[in-house]
Amino acid sequence: MSVKPDEHDDERTARLRAEQRGALIDDCKGIAVFVAILLSILAIGALTRWEGFFDVSASADTRRWSQTILSALMTGGLGFVLGRKAGK
Repeated sequence: MSVKPDEHDDERTARLRAEQRGALIDDCKGIAVFVAILLSILAIGALTRWEGFFDVSASADTRRWSQTILSALMTGGLGFVLGRKAGK
């Protein structure tokens, strides 16, 4: 058990505001990281889709690698969506 001095109203208000600002900043950081990762995955997916299916000058090896990467992205995305629905 610890003894703490009484917190004045002004101090409590300032502490609560600081905690709310910290929580808001953490939420914004989380959203920014999520958006950056999502955009990166979408860009990689678009590039591999182009290389794997539409680029006529791509070699057979490049097409295989592109299709493999695209397949991994699709499998991971599907696993993420289904895993989240099953976990609820």
